[in-house]
Amino acid sequence: MQYSYLLASVPALVGFSGATEAPPADQEINAAQIRQKAEAGDMAAQRRMGILCLAGAGGVEKNREEGVRWLRKAVAHGDSYAKMILGLCLVFDERSWFVSLEGGKVQCGVKYHVDQETDQENVIETNANRDEYREGMEMLRTLTEEGEESKLFVMIGLLFDRDRDVREQGWAMVDRLRSDAAEEMKVVAALFSGIVGITSQYPDLKQRGLDVFSEIVGEIRDGDKIEEIVTAIAAICGGDGPSFRKLLEKKAAEGNTDAELLLAWSYASDSLGRDDARAMELLQSCARKGNRKAMVYLAYGYRHGIFGPKDVLKCFQWMTLAAEGGDPQGMSGLSECYREGIGVEADENKALFWDMKAQAAIREEKKDQD
Repeated sequence: MQYSYLLASVPALVGFSGATEAPPADQEINAAQIRQKAEAGDMAAQRRMGILCLAGAGGVEKNREEGVRWLRKAVAHGDSYAKMILGLCLVFDERSWFVSLEGGKVQCGVKYHVDQETDQENVIETNANRDEYREGMEMLRTLTEEGEESKLFVMIGLLFDRDRDVREQGWAMVDRLRSDAAEEMKVVAALFSGIVGITSQYPDLKQRGLDVFSEIVGEIRDGDKIEEIVTAIAAICGGDGPSFRKLLEKKAAEGNTDAELLLAWSYASDSLGRDDARAMELLQSCARKGNRKAMVYLAYGYRHGIFGPKDVLKCFQWMTLAAEGGDPQGMSGLSECYREGIGVEADENKALFWDMKAQAAIREEKKDQD
């Protein structure tokens, strides 16, 4: 299973990197020489000095204020890379961003932290200094034509902001991605919605994120892409399956079937430690609770023997329930069952009937999105 393209699509969360002029070994960095050049007005040296201060590398003490000061100087000379890093530092709370220097490469991005007051894990916060926040967002917006990283930083900065009206701007960006004809954009929209639903510290956002995630996943026809989303979210939420599943299990225990469905997909992922029996158990549980997407995935699982032995009769039964419940993918799948005689006697008229229903439902969905 490959998911590298998805991670490349969201470098803002997993970090993006860029070469620096610094030697590869941290101890070989001549900070005094860099500082001297920076003070003489050298743009690259100013950027490098800012990075050293933010990362606490090359023998330089970690200091946000000093790092921001040097980056501002580089930005004033027109350094776009410095502008990207500075925008990141100004938009997010200091606990929610990172800048590091390893092997001559700058790594920076958004990170989660634990809220000491509430003990909530995986928190992303924006800068409480609203003047700095607005300044940083404007910097990132001016860079959106130069690369995807800045667009994604902007989206995160909006979705996780403490201001409800600002968060609505983030959802507007998600909606634009979702309405894009390219399925890759839907994948990114689903990814961000899922991350918000699982990790946001704002209760209204959690449910909305999972609701939107479920809707978008229903529009994605390629199961491999859904698995890629699950894997990417797991990587972002701590880098390992157990951490990711712990978050989902908590939401599933609260009765959220969208989280339970995502949990099932995590057990169908090779990279997270595949467990077909557990995936099947969760899909069955989710489907019995009325989640139509789970019904469809369970039906395809039985049809192709994905989680165990094939059972075409159960495939037909679950696909029927999904279709009669109004799921377009279920309708399309049921049409295939009638057309190919999967778990039922072939019937071209019924196949055509359900195919037409599916097409009408899809058109209605697109109309609602428009």
